[in-house]
Amino acid sequence: MNPPKIPLDIGLKKKYNPLPETDKLIHELLTASQKKSQIQNDYHHINTITNKNPYILKAIEAYKSYFKSKLQEKMAQEKILFLILEHLEKLKNQIDCTSKEQLAHFNRKKNEISQELIVLQNDIEDYYKII
Repeated sequence: MNPPKIPLDIGLKKKYNPLPETDKLIHELLTASQKKSQIQNDYHHINTITNKNPYILKAIEAYKSYFKSKLQEKMAQEKILFLILEHLEKLKNQIDCTSKEQLAHFNRKKNEISQELIVLQNDIEDYYKII
């Protein structure tokens, strides 16, 4: 059962103005998500075929190895983002944040990193389901 694919070429006609940076980022994230979904579907398909054909076992091992390396990569990124958040909190406490601009900047960066962490944790959860 494959999830419906969202067409990626909506609104990308050449006659229109270039996409804003946020739209480009959303497009890239959507493309990456669909690629990840396709790889997961391929893995599950190959996994079910293995019962019928033992020669496909090497392909499954290659997929598992890929997913394990991606999981390790995502976990390392998660650890680094937690360290960055911790460092931001320490800086915020050490520096006199009387300026509203500084405080807003710290909070904005903290929110950006927190959102990245949520995406990473979802990816990690997906990889654990596969492995």
